[in-house]
Amino acid sequence: MSAEKTEPLVDRVPEAAKRLGLSKTGLYAQIKAGKLRAVKAGGKTLITRADQEAWVASLNELNTAGGA
Repeated sequence: MSAEKTEPLVDRVPEAAKRLGLSKTGLYAQIKAGKLRAVKAGGKTLITRADQEAWVASLNELNTAGGA
């Protein structure tokens, strides 16, 4: 039997914040603003990996081309 490590489908707030490069406060601000979806399970706030990826995809691209 192989000991494959499976990725979790959800992260709690501290793990999601770290994964997304945000503070916990910043993550909660994104949730409150409706920009990042979160769910509750047993009193815990969870963010699915799919919702984390969707949030990243929704961010505006930084335009580094010349001009203002």
